[in-house]
Amino acid sequence: MGDLIFITGGVRSGKSTFAEKLATEEDVPTVYLATLEPLDLEMKERIHQHQKRRPPHWKTIETKFNIAKTYQSIQNDHCILFDCLSMWVTNQLLIYEDDLTSENIEKTYESLLSELSTIYSHVQNRSAKTIIVSNEVGGGIVPTSKLARIYRDMLGTINQSVASNAKDAWFLVAGRPIKLP
Repeated sequence: MGDLIFITGGVRSGKSTFAEKLATEEDVPTVYLATLEPLDLEMKERIHQHQKRRPPHWKTIETKFNIAKTYQSIQNDHCILFDCLSMWVTNQLLIYEDDLTSENIEKTYESLLSELSTIYSHVQNRSAKTIIVSNEVGGGIVPTSKLARIYRDMLGTINQSVASNAKDAWFLVAGRPIKLP
């Protein structure tokens, strides 16, 4: 049976490097689900650095949406590294950036939970691990913009959902993993 592993922490805390190490230890084919859209040169460089670190035989699938559908299309004996949940939530929320009504926020939240529920139900049928990486954004100051507050709250709730469904959860600080109880 496959396991769900959740890795969270602040920006540049070493989450992706740790997740890649765990995936490499699996000694099975790995599929990297990338959610960051290269919108500017800095993001392109960040993506390039991630790509250079990964083994060349890993398959990368870039997807902003429909994570559950993509997840289900991957062979059960392949390790899946989903990096990262926080960018996926951003992609979903930005659809309604100019129309942040309660209805659209609720629609986004329900859609995210539905896709994650599909993933949770398929993890148990897999023989390889699923590793999900996300940012922890709740430790800072209260954002001044409505969109940022909605994002922080939504991601925090989504992170809790993934952590509660994970076999193991890790928090990264300064490159050091701390296993969560």
